[in-house]
Amino acid sequence: MDLLQAIAQGLDTAELMKKHEQEQAALEARFEAEEARHTAEITKKLEEEHMEEVKQEHKALLDKVRTHLIDTCVTEAIFVTFVRLKLQKRNSSIFGIFFPMNRL
Repeated sequence: MDLLQAIAQGLDTAELMKKHEQEQAALEARFEAEEARHTAEITKKLEEEHMEEVKQEHKALLDKVRTHLIDTCVTEAIFVTFVRLKLQKRNSSIFGIFFPMNRL
């Protein structure tokens, strides 16, 4: 009911204004509560997305480190094997100088 109808019917306009203010305050409170709920939902969703991105980035970094470590280990193993073969060849040639096998 609007103010003109209330005046035409002889109703107490002060009472209607008070009721209107109460209804408006209740609507504003509901709006603020709903806004807070939506803000909390959005914040929660953003935090979940952020944590998922952080997990993916951590996984990518771990994979990169793991790959680097494997590459380093493989390279080191190849180098050690090469050095060992080189030393064996050198030792056998030195050993051959002092103890030739075809003299026996």
